[in-house]
Amino acid sequence: MSHRSQVTTQIANLGFLQQALQKLNIPYYEGQELTGSYTSDWSSADKAADLVLEVNGSRDVGFKKNSEGYYDMVGDFYKKDHKSIQQKIEQQYNIAYTLDLIGSTTGHGITGYELTTLENGDIELNATVEIDQIVNS
Repeated sequence: MSHRSQVTTQIANLGFLQQALQKLNIPYYEGQELTGSYTSDWSSADKAADLVLEVNGSRDVGFKKNSEGYYDMVGDFYKKDHKSIQQKIEQQYNIAYTLDLIGSTTGHGITGYELTTLENGDIELNATVEIDQIVNS
């Protein structure tokens, strides 16, 4: 039985998405179609994805750019905890985006960061920024 689903995300940058997947050790493939026992009867358009993820040994989940420029999570979510996977990916995506934003606005490189989960469930990011000192003599 096929369970094709499409979940809207706010992910817009493919590079940050790839960084998030690498950080989570989720293998991904570009330019491939979704595959799996439940995708065999899907059309080529339904199988198309910009990134195909390998989750639990299967390649039936991926990300596909929509008409608004965001990457939707697509695939067969039958017997998969797609909400947990999506949440982890979005969290790492937001970290990559934030670190890049800090670095580009300050003009300094990020040398490390620490995440703290607050009591209300929010996540606090503390980044260490490399600052060059200029000494006048």
